[in-house]
Amino acid sequence: MPTVQEVLERAAENLRQGNHHLAEENCVAVLAVCHAEPEAWHLRGVAAHLQGRNFDAVAWLERAVRLKPDAAMYHYNLGVVQQALGEQAAAEATYRRVLELDQSSTSASVNLVTVLNKLGRFSDSVTLCEKLISTEPSARHFARLGNAHKMLGDIPLSIAAYERAAELAPDDAAIHSELVFARQYDPAIDDEAVFAEHRSWAERFCSPTSENRQAQLGSVSRGPGEPLRLWFVSPDLGNHPVGIFLAPLLERLDRNRFTPYCYSDRTGQDEFNQRLRASTAFWRDTKHLSHDQLAEQILADGIDIAFDLAGHTDDNRMPVFARRVAPIQFSWAGYVGSTGLNTMDWLLCDRFHVPEELESLHCERPLRMPHGYICYQPPEYAPSPGPPPSTQAGFITFGCLNNPCKVNDETVRLFAAVLQRVPHSKLIFKYKGFDDSGVRDRFTGKFAEHGITAERLDFRGGTTHGEHLQTFCEIDISLDPTPYSGGLTTCESLWMGVPVITCPRDRFASRHSLSHSTNAGFTEAIASSFDNFVEIAASLAADPDRLREIRTSLRPTMATSPLCDLDSFASAFQNAIEAVAFS
Repeated sequence: MPTVQEVLERAAENLRQGNHHLAEENCVAVLAVCHAEPEAWHLRGVAAHLQGRNFDAVAWLERAVRLKPDAAMYHYNLGVVQQALGEQAAAEATYRRVLELDQSSTSASVNLVTVLNKLGRFSDSVTLCEKLISTEPSARHFARLGNAHKMLGDIPLSIAAYERAAELAPDDAAIHSELVFARQYDPAIDDEAVFAEHRSWAERFCSPTSENRQAQLGSVSRGPGEPLRLWFVSPDLGNHPVGIFLAPLLERLDRNRFTPYCYSDRTGQDEFNQRLRASTAFWRDTKHLSHDQLAEQILADGIDIAFDLAGHTDDNRMPVFARRVAPIQFSWAGYVGSTGLNTMDWLLCDRFHVPEELESLHCERPLRMPHGYICYQPPEYAPSPGPPPSTQAGFITFGCLNNPCKVNDETVRLFAAVLQRVPHSKLIFKYKGFDDSGVRDRFTGKFAEHGITAERLDFRGGTTHGEHLQTFCEIDISLDPTPYSGGLTTCESLWMGVPVITCPRDRFASRHSLSHSTNAGFTEAIASSFDNFVEIAASLAADPDRLREIRTSLRPTMATSPLCDLDSFASAFQNAIEAVAFS
């Protein structure tokens, strides 16, 4: 008869070998004779987590923590499960308890950085990253610092940290991906140089060889009349712009023509994740798979056309696409321009993002949709636009509800010029992170350098999406950041009757608002230069009748425009993809 300790050792060994179900059985056997054994509850919680049963895992790990409150590892694993469930505030408290018990726990500090970023506590994240670097100046810690500075909108410090990370890890493709993505936010680098860096990344890390080109280029095995197998891969298949734009399309795909596969690298579930699962023929959770394992799975599934929805963003699968795992490979929606990969055949785009004169900034062949490269489905709970707030306030309120990482020094100068030109006007910033005192202090100081006092700035943090949309009722005119423009934010602003002033440049990332505004039927706020941007802002601010007209007409105009015509977009998408597959 084995002892309790022997059974627990067997459970731990089963966990190490991946036999999670057997490990849980071992724990249940121990608890049947020793119900207060903390290690049995702990290992049972870990086993449940590894089987995807996180609600069970939390309950059992909490029991272990109560029985042995000074066990740092119990708290740590509880924090991991709380993170997986999206319970960020609880995870923060748990990881801080781990660090009270074990100050040397690097894993707890690293996970706490991720939690702080999720909570929008970017200045705290910078401080913790700097502390990690002071004890272990590793490439990965510098990359984390680069991400935290990026989220603060401090692009020069972000790029400096990423460059240091790249120096320390010259062979780490993921870190170098983070660096080239950060360049998209940098107004100091020209658009051709951004493309050149992407090409250099691909040549360095993903040069195609005879060994890794496993699927034959252009060889779609199914003929006309047989459903094409489409693969969509992303870490953002949930409540994220990628998931929000993809869901209506998947729901409208003709299953006689297409069989959609979704390979999700996302942790946690939400309403859009569930909606995407319901509209997909085959769903695979793939976060646990290595690049090689994922490539093998795709090849085994016999995918015809692969869509990358991440590019060089976090947790991307660029090395998989470099192997050519499908006869035809697309970049679409989740990235902002060329990936740099020769094995990425097509970029699904539109004539606004990639006009003919800008094709040289992309190695992929552009496949242009008839109107926009995405289509917007407004949420049913969006409030009525209401009248322009200046009607009652007596002054103009500008707004920017974009991620702080887009509000770089150049954007601050541009917005400050608008505020200087329109006396007594105010500017609302709203996004996760703007309720961080460090973020507010940084932006207040930046605007002060241009003569804009703190009283003219209104910072607001993350809220429910309904409350987020309600904020547009307090805004007369939205200001688009540069060189990385708003995407979903622009669609939402327009739907709420709020014009968006934008100034596109050549890079793909700067042209979202150009595309969305044009397809929504509203082009008068598209600026040709920064000076023109300020002039448009001043002109609209001085014309209350025009603001009222826009407020009442923009939503009905947009509702019948190509930007919101989901059925036509789905039809055009299907025709375009079949034309490529069978040409």
